[in-house]
Amino acid sequence: MAVTHDGQATRENRAPQKLSREKSTKELAGDLARQTSTLIHHELDLAKADIKDKAKVVSAGAGAMGVAAASGLLGVACATAAGIAALALVWPVWAAALLVGAFYLLLAGTLAGAGILRIKRASGPVATEAIESTKEEVAWLTRQARSGRR
Repeated sequence: MAVTHDGQATRENRAPQKLSREKSTKELAGDLARQTSTLIHHELDLAKADIKDKAKVVSAGAGAMGVAAASGLLGVACATAAGIAALALVWPVWAAALLVGAFYLLLAGTLAGAGILRIKRASGPVATEAIESTKEEVAWLTRQARSGRR
């Protein structure tokens, strides 16, 4: 059995123990309880890792939303004055202010939309790897149980 740096058995190298006709029912029940407990702990660790990965993606999307908000605020504060002043040379001040304000609102909306798309791409905290692994192990246990009844 291979062991990782923290003393845990690796999933790839763990082979289920073969059932022996010489083991008593009590021993088999004890083996089942230990193996079930170990399996549950490993599945929980896998689910935690999967959720952490998805949380990183969501945090990147939230960061993009923060940048969008800051860009919108700073852009409106600094460039609006310059844009209005430049356009006021040709248009009335109110029309220049309206055009520059609309431009920055469009920019902020576009950046916010990009942030929302990144958050949606994470598709929620579903531990897909843990679910698939658990399904495979349940199928294996079911086959073992059925072959033991024969």
